[in-house]
Amino acid sequence: MKYILIIITIIFTCSTNAQTDNLKVIYKAKTIKEATSKKPDIQSFMNKSDAQFANIYFELAVNGNHSLFKVQDKVINDKDFPFYRMALALSGSVDKQWYINVEKKLILQQYVFMGDLFLIESNINDISWKLINETKSINGYKCYKATCSITSRGSKGLSQKLYEVWYTPEIPKSIGPMGLAGLPGLVLEMNTGRVSIYLDSIEFGEELDVKILSKGKKYSEDQFNNFAVKKMDEFRNKN
Repeated sequence: MKYILIIITIIFTCSTNAQTDNLKVIYKAKTIKEATSKKPDIQSFMNKSDAQFANIYFELAVNGNHSLFKVQDKVINDKDFPFYRMALALSGSVDKQWYINVEKKLILQQYVFMGDLFLIESNINDISWKLINETKSINGYKCYKATCSITSRGSKGLSQKLYEVWYTPEIPKSIGPMGLAGLPGLVLEMNTGRVSIYLDSIEFGEELDVKILSKGKKYSEDQFNNFAVKKMDEFRNKN
């Protein structure tokens, strides 16, 4: 599998203009499955939260081997703000941003958890991709399908979360939304659970200032997962 990734990367890197060293990618979010509840008040809350996906935009800034993925700032009125926050939580991006250094195989996730700021470090090689022989066109780019499972933290503890992505070797950047990296091309679409994050626009050429994330209590991915589960268990036991 690793040899296939290397071969594809070399082929498309050689045929692509160097302007892809610097790019800004804008993604949008949407729900791909309707939420349902037998309780009218909960159903109403979920409907209002899902409606806020129309206001969610993400920015992926790339400068050479460095990239930063984050939610774009958006002014939301007080009435809609709780639903907007819930939509961000459903997308997996609330109070988070991701830095990637492809050359060093480094992924840093900055995350506010229970009021504290954390910096969670992982390695691109920790993501085990399965390449699938399916293609489709996204904004004129030929894309290939891939899937992976990543450990997810939730109210019930740790679980494996399946991600389906579509990447294009026509833009040979091994990065994408939510710290997903390691494929032989830029991820233009990511689907997980009820949520899809998909390409809105790409701007090439402008050199962007991408700085490494440095603030927060430092943990490895495994260390933080264990810490978070312990803290959530303690919180449940108090209530």
